[in-house]
Parts: sequence; structure tokens; C-alpha cells
Amino acid sequence: MTVDEVVDALALMTMQQGIECLIASCKQREANEAAERRRRLIASEARQARVECAGVVVDIVCDVYGVDEQDLRGSVRGSTVWEARAVAYVLMLDLLDLLPRQVAQEMGKERSTVAKVASKARSLSTRRSMLARSLVVDALTGASA
Repeated sequence: MTVDEVVDALALMTMQQGIECLIASCKQREANEAAERRRRLIASEARQARVECAGVVVDIVCDVYGVDEQDLRGSVRGSTVWEARAVAYVLMLDLLDLLPRQVAQEMGKERSTVAKVASKARSLSTRRSMLARSLVVDALTGASA
């Protein structure tokens, strides 16, 4: 083998290695992009499931407090309805990890109203509210009362 042939063979091997490296890099990038798409899809489905659970929270809060769902979602201002509404907001925010915007959308309220009522409810946290909240959490998690 001549020197030129050796140099050509080395150049060809280097080029082949470069192409193989480039192919491996492209495959890795495609795998990473596919994994990221899967992660985003799973996160989106989890968010959607939490939003769908908000209706379950509303149903259980209505049962525990003995209030009508329309009253809970509406503008009725009685103390029992207000407390039930506040507990529902706090549960959706804390337990389901929803954003105030999502809770507001679910309940037909303004985002600022949800944030204000939830904040006030957290600061009041009366014994009765704590008991009712624990009953709701037990009902949601399937624990026995």
C-alpha cells in the first residue's frame, strides 16, 4: 500500500466515523425530542384530570355542607354557602393544585375573587371549617370517616 492509499483509507475511515457520529447524534436528538413530547402529553393529561376532578370536589362539598350546586357556583351569600364555596376553592387550589384562574373558570367566578376568598378562608380556618374540610378530603380520598 502506498502512502497516498493509506492517507485515503484513513480519510475514508475518519469520514465514516464522522457520519456514524452524526447519525448517532441525530438519533439521540430525535429520542430526546420524542421523550419531551411524551412528557408534555403526560403533563397535559394530568392537568386535564385535575381540572375534571374539580367537579367531584364541588359535588362532595355540596353533600358535606348540604348546599345546592347552583348556590355554590352562584352569588348566594349565606354563611354556610360562603364557607362551602371557600372550602371548595381551597381544596381545588391545594389538593388538586389548580391555579386560581382554573378554579375561577370551573366555578364561573373572577380569578381575583377566588384568590381573595381562599386567602380569607385560610386565615379564618375555624374548627368547623377544618372538620368539614377533613370530611371532604376523606370523601375524595376514599378514607372512612
